[in-house]
Amino acid sequence: MLGFLFSNKKSGAEASAGEDLGKAQGLIDLLSNPNDPRYQTLLQQEASGVRRGYLQNIRDLVEENRRQALLGRQQFFDPERRDENIFAAVNRAGQQAQSQARSNVIDNLNNQIARLQNQSQARLNMAQLADQRNNQRRQTILALLGAGIQGARMASGGGAVPPM
Repeated sequence: MLGFLFSNKKSGAEASAGEDLGKAQGLIDLLSNPNDPRYQTLLQQEASGVRRGYLQNIRDLVEENRRQALLGRQQFFDPERRDENIFAAVNRAGQQAQSQARSNVIDNLNNQIARLQNQSQARLNMAQLADQRNNQRRQTILALLGAGIQGARMASGGGAVPPM
């Protein structure tokens, strides 16, 4: 009858916190194993985006160099070595893209892990507050039940109920 007062069932916040911690652990595992196919996929996607960004910057620089030449101003690239300079910039961008992508993937995963851990901690704090309130309610209900039993025994002529 009073089983609800002593339930050990996890609250929704506790269950969600557990899920968040499980997801965070999965990301930590992913981060610690760069040979994981999922990590490699993330790395390839990020490297592709970084390369596109570098190449767009080089295209913009070449276009600005062309405008500077048309206006008779100082150019970014030596006109006689323009092709070599552009090739060197593209080559450097390709080399830097992989390390930049790796750094971005690590940063993104670390940020996701931190967000999940913070979210989990907030949910556990919520569950703890709810547990404290429920414990207070249980104590109040048990005290009222005890007082009711005591009152009933007194009214029926029985003696005081020994403390439990």
